[in-house]
Amino acid sequence: MDTAMRAGAAHHDLTRSEEKQVVLASTLGTIFAWYDFFIYDSLAVFMSSVLFPPRFSSLLDAGNRSGIPSSSLRWYA
Repeated sequence: MDTAMRAGAAHHDLTRSEEKQVVLASTLGTIFAWYDFFIYDSLAVFMSSVLFPPRFSSLLDAGNRSGIPSSSLRWYA
């Protein structure tokens, strides 16, 4: 079992500075991803009424007369 452990990736102790860099990079990546989701969903709600006028809403989403496909709002449920 001991030789199998040594055959894997080499263990590297991170310095305090490297740990902070990893945490910062992970945090920024998560913030950017959530910001991207927020912008996409916000624009989907507002732009769907322009791209899909209310007269076509019955084709998109039965019962939804605002022209907003409910799939763009389901992420927040």
